[in-house]
Amino acid sequence: MIHSWWVPALAIKKDAIPGYINEAWFKIDADKTGVYRGQCAELCGRDHGFMPVVLDVRSREDFDAWLKSQQAAATAALDARRRPAG
Repeated sequence: MIHSWWVPALAIKKDAIPGYINEAWFKIDADKTGVYRGQCAELCGRDHGFMPVVLDVRSREDFDAWLKSQQAAATAALDARRRPAG
C-alpha cells in the first residue's frame, strides 16, 4: 500500500512505501511554529479519508524542553519497573 503524506501549508509531500525508508527534511522559519495538518494524498484504500498527519513545529527551546520532559518520564517509568514489589 502506497501512501503519500501531504502537508499543503509547508509544501511537503512524501511517499511512504512499505519496505523502504523515506525521510523528508525541511527548514522552516522560526516564526512559523505551530501545528500543521495534512492527509494522505493517494487513494490508498477504504479508510483513505481517515488518515490525517499532524506536524507540531516548535522552536528549538520548546523542543529541548519537551525532550527533557520525555526523557524524565521514561527514566521514571524505568525506575518504577526496577523497584521490587511490596
